[in-house]
Amino acid sequence: MIESNDSVTDANRWQIGVFFKNYWLKLILCTALVCILFWGATRTRNYLHVSTNNKVDELSQQAENALAENKYTEALQLYRQILDYHPNYTQAYLQQAGIYVTKNKLTTAEETLLQALKQNTDQEAVYLALGEVALAANDYAAATNYLLFSDTTKPDNQLKLTEVYLRQGDIIEAQKWLSKVLENTGTGSKPHYYYAIIHLASEKSESALSEITLANEIAVENQNFTAQDIYRQLKVSIQNVETAESEIFGRALIGFTLLQEKYPRLALIPLQKVANEKPDYRDGQAMLGAAYLSIKDYESAEYALERALDLDPNYAYAHYLLGLIYEQKEQNDLAQQTYKAAVTFAPSQITYHRIYTNLLEECEKYIEAELAYRDILNSELFANTEKSEFKVRLAYLYLDHLDKLQEGLSLAQEYKNSELHAWALYKNEQSPEALAIVEQLIKEQPTAWLYYRQGKIMADLGQIREAKTSLDRAVDLDTEGKIPAIL
Repeated sequence: MIESNDSVTDANRWQIGVFFKNYWLKLILCTALVCILFWGATRTRNYLHVSTNNKVDELSQQAENALAENKYTEALQLYRQILDYHPNYTQAYLQQAGIYVTKNKLTTAEETLLQALKQNTDQEAVYLALGEVALAANDYAAATNYLLFSDTTKPDNQLKLTEVYLRQGDIIEAQKWLSKVLENTGTGSKPHYYYAIIHLASEKSESALSEITLANEIAVENQNFTAQDIYRQLKVSIQNVETAESEIFGRALIGFTLLQEKYPRLALIPLQKVANEKPDYRDGQAMLGAAYLSIKDYESAEYALERALDLDPNYAYAHYLLGLIYEQKEQNDLAQQTYKAAVTFAPSQITYHRIYTNLLEECEKYIEAELAYRDILNSELFANTEKSEFKVRLAYLYLDHLDKLQEGLSLAQEYKNSELHAWALYKNEQSPEALAIVEQLIKEQPTAWLYYRQGKIMADLGQIREAKTSLDRAVDLDTEGKIPAIL
């Protein structure tokens, strides 16, 4: 039976209505599902963000606690974990670099900060830190480049650039940045100190005296006691320049003062003039040599010092400086000879004895070191307080290197309950008593060497795990890198 057109039309209408009804229902359901998924993703992302921030905060607190206890290895591990969660966390990079600087690993500090620059970190803070690391390494060219990437409109950064240029001996650039600093108010005493240095290097001692006097007044007003000490000493030196008996001597004092203030490149200016104008002035040649030594121009330093010794072969200071050059060049036999000459010609100078005996021990010349220590202890030139330092060193020499246990024990008895006394007891197979002393000393003031001795004593007592913990702590605290060499 054939249906009518009207009935077909009604059926089609019904099907179309059902289709559109289902379509809109599906569309609404899909839209709702998308919204739910988006909402869920947003909540998850927010949750993860909050969770990550909480974890970073937790790790940061742990790292700060570790740093407060000088647990450098633990702190470094925690900062690395922080960067796993938050690769752009500037403070983690800065703190790691600070630890490496403390451990005298300046190259590693620089590499850490350069890595930070590749991330979306606080570039200003990182460049400033790079400048400080370069300054610590005496790499003034690198320090300049890094600092110029910082915000050079800030007075503090302008002051840093002033210092860097002065270290390089560039007075013109230093003055340029210093003038920018003084455009701001409340910049403190440091700009006036720098102006005093500039005027002194320019042989304008009267202006230098005015500036350092003003710097000291501001430091007194701000109760900056450290700065006051520095400024007062510099003021006395400038006053000595003012009252010098001759122009040559005054110029030499300027050079000496700039050397003391650690501006050797500026010191070269007056000292070269002194050497040219009065080549037979022994002290002038020696100070010139010291300035060249400070900038590691060993050839020029050697030449100036040899001229000083031509003028006076018994000049102990020149022998001492030559010894420093030879030691830097790892010519230790020559260094020992010149240090010994310095000790011979100036037997009352404790510094010369100290550096001479240090080198003897480093070169494992223990018999010569023992004789040198005995000469000091038998001398009437030194007070008992000065002799005490060398008596302790002699005792350790007996205990650690010369196999003279009884002599070491005898000296150690004078220092009851000390680190030396504990070590002597350990060497005498009295480890329990030694450990008790060391543990008490660690409670009072922990040091790398105390932890080292604790570890060695514990190992002797069979406390292997505890010994490893102590030795690891010793290495961690050792900023000179000496302990790993003897483990």
